[in-house]
Amino acid sequence: MTAPLTLRNRVLAGEVLTLEDFTADSFLHADVDLRGCTGLRALPEGLAVGGDLNLTDCTGLRALPDGLAAGGDLNLTDCTGLRALPDGLAVGRDLYLTGCTGLRALPDGLAVGGYLNLSGCTGLRALPDGLAAGGGLNLDGCTGLRALPDGLAVGGYLDLGGCTGLRALPDGLAVGGNLWLSGCTGLKALPDGLAVGGYLNLDGCTGLKALPDGLAVGGDLSLGGCTELKGVRKPSGVEGAVYR
Repeated sequence: MTAPLTLRNRVLAGEVLTLEDFTADSFLHADVDLRGCTGLRALPEGLAVGGDLNLTDCTGLRALPDGLAAGGDLNLTDCTGLRALPDGLAVGRDLYLTGCTGLRALPDGLAVGGYLNLSGCTGLRALPDGLAAGGGLNLDGCTGLRALPDGLAVGGYLDLGGCTGLRALPDGLAVGGNLWLSGCTGLKALPDGLAVGGYLNLDGCTGLKALPDGLAVGGDLSLGGCTELKGVRKPSGVEGAVYR
């Protein structure tokens, strides 16, 4: 079994650190751990990692190479210098972009096999068409987000808590697990036929004046702090309890 490549917390002051300094191969069969390598500026073109690739706190990283592939998880948490993700990015399991405050856009057609965490990406304004997250999608605190794309596919849960800039959800949105919209104060309406497999949390959605026709919720519905929805009766499509 190939041993992991670990360069954790290695900082090279005054010089550029790249993986080409450590390997001549573009395919690494093991996990690669580069956490805290603040001097890292670039990764080699065509890099493919068979396991997990951990780039947490690589604050000097500005871009990733086209065609980057990670067979396991790709962790870019707190890579605050990162502005965009490359075309052709392939992630076998989970993709973590938590706290990437410089991130402005995601590539068209991005598909993540597992969980996609974009929480705290305050610079993100929009999501690409065809975005797919098989496990779940976390957009908590993405205050710059104005809308979600048509055709968004989320197999697990969708967390939009604190997305204060969000104005609407796309028609035909279906979420396999729970849907959190707590604190989405800019949200004025929900689309007809909204389908949520689990729990729907609308706490603090002070702009909502009505619930949509054909709302289907597999679990409970929470309406705490929804001051304009006080007189709304329990919709027939809500299988669980309604909390106010």
